[in-house]
Amino acid sequence: MFKSLAFLGLIALTYALPPPEVYPVPKDVHAAAEPSDKPIHEHVVPEPKQSSSITLAAGESRTLTSPGFANNYANNLNVNWYFTSPAGTTISIKCDQFNVEDHSSCAYDALILSLSGSTTFSDAMYFCGRGIMSPRSTSSNRLSVKLSTDSSNPTSAYKYLFSCQITASGSAQPTTTVASVPYKPADSSCVCGQRNSGTRIVGGTNALKNEFPWRIGMKNSLNGGIFCGGSLISPNYVMTAAHCTAGIAAGATVYVTVGDHDVSTSTETASLNVKVVEIKQHKAYNSKNFDNDISLLRLETPVTFSNNIMPVCLPFNYVSTSWEGQMIMAGGWGTLTQGGKQPTILQKVELPFMNTAQCRQYYGTSITDNMICTYKPGQDTCQGDSGGSIEGRTPNSFYTAIGVVSWGAGCAQENGPGVYAKVTNYLTWIKDNTSGESFCEK
Repeated sequence: MFKSLAFLGLIALTYALPPPEVYPVPKDVHAAAEPSDKPIHEHVVPEPKQSSSITLAAGESRTLTSPGFANNYANNLNVNWYFTSPAGTTISIKCDQFNVEDHSSCAYDALILSLSGSTTFSDAMYFCGRGIMSPRSTSSNRLSVKLSTDSSNPTSAYKYLFSCQITASGSAQPTTTVASVPYKPADSSCVCGQRNSGTRIVGGTNALKNEFPWRIGMKNSLNGGIFCGGSLISPNYVMTAAHCTAGIAAGATVYVTVGDHDVSTSTETASLNVKVVEIKQHKAYNSKNFDNDISLLRLETPVTFSNNIMPVCLPFNYVSTSWEGQMIMAGGWGTLTQGGKQPTILQKVELPFMNTAQCRQYYGTSITDNMICTYKPGQDTCQGDSGGSIEGRTPNSFYTAIGVVSWGAGCAQENGPGVYAKVTNYLTWIKDNTSGESFCEK
């Protein structure tokens, strides 16, 4: 029997994989690839490196299945998935196959819904048991879902799994566009990408205080936890991943923390919480394969630069540069292991660069020309690092953003490179969408 209770929680679902399309799966629920001398299958399911979001078009329907569908879902899952659809539409969910460990209050395993799309699950509905879950519909264009499992399941003649349909219904409201102001570069005296050496990353180490003064964390509230990363690129703009912004509803409050190091204290560094007033997500972002996974956040007030808060350089002067053989810097407050806990202190790691062609040897056609990779088993970006930049060190020792953390097959897995949006492919898009902003071109 299904149970429905009001409770707090977070959320997540996976996607079925009807060839040849590739659907995203939260990193927490992807089965780790077995070590092998051979590349993994070219249609590997992309896994965003955070508690992820997906956008449905009006009229679009998706099939969502439990991780490892056809087999039992795994134990100790606690992952998040947020759905959004165009303004004016609603989202429904129904499950024709459903077997989640039963309990009178769904205290063991549960599929959890928020029909308001709440990220704090103030209206949580818990479902468990075996049977068919009848349709549930949202009142707006947001739906939040979570699969939470405990450490074991009793022996059953039926496999623990589910298969659900998610559908966006209704007509989207029309949108308007604003004319942009022509771009002009900053003057030659500007400073960017300057690493401080004196004042999660899997397999990384603690960064020094303000060592990377461009790194930011995205939060849903002033006192909330970091759900994605990003990089300061000018006084008014932050660069992040589109899958970090896809599930944010119009009018929702988002903040970025700037100049932070240890997020458990507000006194260690002179950090700032700045409200985001506009999100500019790439219009060609593809939530199925994470192509064009880039967004811009416009800040409510300009950030004043200092030695501890400054932008990362953008690679205007390195469009044709090959980073072959070089180590690339990555950082963030993401989990230290796949499905693990987030650190309070900013992490850093250096990873070997891998170009697009090399990465296709592992992921096949899942890798588009808009993606680059890094690969070192045991070291990688992970959930919560999404949206942060990876940087190459230029000949004059500045750090320039060459990628945006996007997806991968697990975290730090054998045969599972980390995948990033290729920033040089988006420089014109950045200029066109920042209304006359100037950027430092070191």
